[in-house]
Parts: sequence; structure tokens; C-alpha cells
Amino acid sequence: MAPDDDHAASAAGAVGRGFDAVATSYFLDVASDLPRTLRAVSQLLRASGGLWANCGPLAFPSEYGAFALSWAQVRALVIAAGFELLSERQLECTYTQLPWHLERTGRTCFFFVARPRPTRDTSTVV
Repeated sequence: MAPDDDHAASAAGAVGRGFDAVATSYFLDVASDLPRTLRAVSQLLRASGGLWANCGPLAFPSEYGAFALSWAQVRALVIAAGFELLSERQLECTYTQLPWHLERTGRTCFFFVARPRPTRDTSTVV
């Protein structure tokens, strides 16, 4: 799945909450429509017990047409998309490394684990 991939988003709906886990890396900052991307990830996970692990920077490269969001803004969108954050932390990650050139590029990344918030079954409420 790639951010903004219409085929992947429709496939996510067709698969319908079948995966126990989804892992994404260097993924969120290249989505031009982040709320739509978050909904697609949610549709891939089992409603009860599915987990999403993400690790990546918030670089938001201009060639993807995205505008920069802070971690607080991305976090709020993740929660608004129906996720419950179980763990979150900031990490320093190696993006590229060329040891023979003594060169290394690092990124400040945000790692989190989330799951879809359980929905309340109101059909049995009297």
C-alpha cells in the first residue's frame, strides 16, 4: 500500500478488517490526504485487536504536495481517525549510511503503536 493510492484504498475496503497488524515506515509524511490514508489503514485492521505500528519522520517533502504538520497535529488526526495510541516515542533513525564515505543521514522519527478504538454496540442498550 502506498499513500494516496486509490487502488490500495479501495482494496483496503474490499479486504475489510482482516489483518492482525499493519506496519508502516516512512509513510505518513508523503500522504497528500492524511485523513484518507489513516482511514485506509484503519480499514485493513481487525476491529478488535488489530495493531498498527508506524515509524517515520515528519519531513513532508514538497514534491508530494504535502504541507508540514507537527507531531501534535498528526497525533490528533490519528486519534480522530478512530485509533487509540498504545505507545509513542521519538527516535533518532538512520536514513542513509555510506560507511566508505564516512557519511550518514539521520532523521528524527516518531514511532507509535495504535489500535482501532472499540466501538460501542448500542443495539443492546435498553
